[in-house]
Amino acid sequence: MSNEAILEARRLKLRRGTVAEQPLNFALCAGQCCIPTGENGAGKTTLLRVLCGLSEADRGTVLWHGFPIAHQREAYYKSLIYIGHRLGFRSGLSVKENLEFYRDLGNRHDTDNVEDALDYFAITDVAKQPYASLSRGQQQRGALCRLIIEQVPLWLLDEPTSALDKQGHDIFQELLLRHLSNGGIAVVTTHKPFEHSALEDAQLLKLTAEV
Repeated sequence: MSNEAILEARRLKLRRGTVAEQPLNFALCAGQCCIPTGENGAGKTTLLRVLCGLSEADRGTVLWHGFPIAHQREAYYKSLIYIGHRLGFRSGLSVKENLEFYRDLGNRHDTDNVEDALDYFAITDVAKQPYASLSRGQQQRGALCRLIIEQVPLWLLDEPTSALDKQGHDIFQELLLRHLSNGGIAVVTTHKPFEHSALEDAQLLKLTAEV
């Protein structure tokens, strides 16, 4: 795969939290993953929000294919998926209806794609139930189905396995590995270590909370 940086942070300083080596610099090429680590309040969520353009850093620049994201927001937003602690699903709709909404929002009309995603995360049996009635783990699996449906190169994921059991964690890890092997990139915060050797080379960013 190419050694050209796709996502890059240059001299980035967060509004909340500090990093072991401020200002923060990192670069991800095709097939690479970055895992920010640190205690609650260290700035992991803030970093993801800065990377996806929802928050501003105190200073520094986020680059996408060598250009600041501020100069290409529409193209950048079409290239990423961000799943935070708030999963972004409407509680009164079913999992399937929520996924169909995101599919149509991205102008993708492959019905089988939704069915395949539900099957992959083993939630077909609850797909038509109101989202609010599902367990937190089922809700998280439903939200992660978007990764299959939307098919974008950049994943920005905040604790995507926090409510998953071991089976769900393994399913997500397998999907992440597939994404990276296809040239995708990802920034993933997690308290649960990934077990696959292919993720041992992931870039680790140690964040520490402000005192």
